[in-house]
Order: sequence, then structure tokens, then C-alpha cells
Amino acid sequence: MAVKSAEVSDSESIRHEAESEEGGDHMVYNLLLEFASGGTLGDLIEKSNGHGLPEAEVRRYTRSILEGIKHIHKFDYVHCDLKPENILLVPNPATSTGSFVAKISDFGLAKKTKENYGQWRDTPTHLSPEALNDSEQEPPSDI
Repeated sequence: MAVKSAEVSDSESIRHEAESEEGGDHMVYNLLLEFASGGTLGDLIEKSNGHGLPEAEVRRYTRSILEGIKHIHKFDYVHCDLKPENILLVPNPATSTGSFVAKISDFGLAKKTKENYGQWRDTPTHLSPEALNDSEQEPPSDI
């Protein structure tokens, strides 16, 4: 288990992700998170030193990511910030071999579909073409 905490005055980035709890003599937001012992997909790619990942791992991670995106979109949300650094690697419960599956994280920029914030909600280098051209971020933007 990992805990992401911020004082209320500094909690803008996690307000969408957590309910407030009272702690001590000041209000804080505590978000309890699953611990990702495999780090992030970004970490794994960086550790490969340009050699890439084995095809079987890429297939497994891609399947997990697409299942997660499908689930997010089913509830009419767009993640808006999918990138390797926001993909956590957690132990695969189906195996005991130490393999990992991918889980989508960091919903701080997520939005309901059809909401227009008047600005892009993504890391600029990861924006989809339609977000750049049409200033729209709908479910296809996550792909």
C-alpha cells in the first residue's frame, strides 16, 4: 500500500482522486494506492537501455492497458494523460513467476466525456492529433 497525502491548501492535484479525512489539527487528503512493486512502464523502458522489451511482455502490457482504457471509457471518462510514466506494473495475480501486469494511474487530468475545459488536459508531447487540431479530447484521444 502506498499513500499520497497533501494538505488541503496544497491538494489541488489529488482532489479529484480522494475524499478528505481529518488528520491531527489540520485537514489533509489521503489517497490510499496499491503499491506497484514493478515501478512504471516508463522505468522499465528506460532500464532496457534502448534494447526494447520482449514481445510477450509488450503484448501482456498492451492487453492490460486496453482493458483499462475500455473500462474508463465505459464510465464516460477520458484519461487525458496516458504515457509510460502513468502505467504502473503490479504483480500478476494469475502467476507466481514474478511477472507483472499494467495498470493505468494518475487520473488527475481525467475528464467526463463531452466536457470542454477550454484547454488541453495532457502532457503536451503526448497529445493526440485531434486534441491538437480540433481541441477535442474524447475517448479516441486516449489511444
